[in-house]
Amino acid sequence: MHPAFLSGLKSDIKIQFSPQEMREIPIEFYSLDPNKLNFGTSPVICDCSNLWVGEWIRNRGRENQLFCTTDQDVYDAVHVTEERLNCRDENVGNATQKAVIATGIILCLTLCLGIVGFYYRYEIFILKRSFSKNNTHNQNMFAFDVFLSYSSNSSYVNKLIEHEVRPMLNASNYAVFSTYFNISYVDDLESSILKAIDASRTFVVFVCDNYQTDERSVIEFNGIWACFKKQLGRNILIVNVNSYESKRMHDRRIKAFVRLGLDLNFTERNSKLVQRLKTRIGRPSCKATNIGGSDFNLDDADIKVTRRAAIYVKELSDIDMNVPGTSTT
Repeated sequence: MHPAFLSGLKSDIKIQFSPQEMREIPIEFYSLDPNKLNFGTSPVICDCSNLWVGEWIRNRGRENQLFCTTDQDVYDAVHVTEERLNCRDENVGNATQKAVIATGIILCLTLCLGIVGFYYRYEIFILKRSFSKNNTHNQNMFAFDVFLSYSSNSSYVNKLIEHEVRPMLNASNYAVFSTYFNISYVDDLESSILKAIDASRTFVVFVCDNYQTDERSVIEFNGIWACFKKQLGRNILIVNVNSYESKRMHDRRIKAFVRLGLDLNFTERNSKLVQRLKTRIGRPSCKATNIGGSDFNLDDADIKVTRRAAIYVKELSDIDMNVPGTSTT
């Protein structure tokens, strides 16, 4: 019987169902008078989803008028209640099941977000840091505008920096520091490098195949990153010498800058590179000298320009300036 048919019936109409077997009663019966309905002896299905049947018969009907078949037995509809069918336990079970499923989904999402967050933790940190307010207003706290970090194992990068990048920055009144030029052979190399890093405002890292393959560049970048994390007034500029994509980078911290598109691609070299560096570094704020600012204690840091540095630069002048992997005719 279609529910639309029942909804159009008058409430005082009499309906004879016997001997027709009726297994389910639609909710539209609730508006009818059960005393004017003859259901016969065939029971209808009653469960926790249609408890209204028992309520309907108890409120408006009588005993032995309608019978219900349940999972347990056949009962008079008058006695079909939530307690008789254990619907409370079922509801609790359903609620518990839903809670377990919801908790599982939340845990899975949390785990996925945690994995993604851990994998991209450096990218997230860099982005979060970029939106943080920089409270470092005293530029006089720095002895150097620029700290140049690169690998001594790359002859091309060595000559590029010491013959072009460094002189051009010095000519623009930037106070520039690089360990290969400013630090002599000392007993405590790491301490000297870290003190120089602490006195520098901007760190320019020249990334190539050889970067972090020598002790100095490893010490430098670890110190640079530690300083970058602690102080908002510091900035890291990545110069991607070989124009590598992020998947070619091994250090995940450096890879994060490349993924975010914050690296300086090396397709434009020499003066254009220096000009872009100057734009990213900002205006010089320290006294430009070959060895650093006047407020920097060179004795404490055990930093000095030595004759070895001059000899080293002279030796580099004889090195071919071609990028590795290319040739000139």
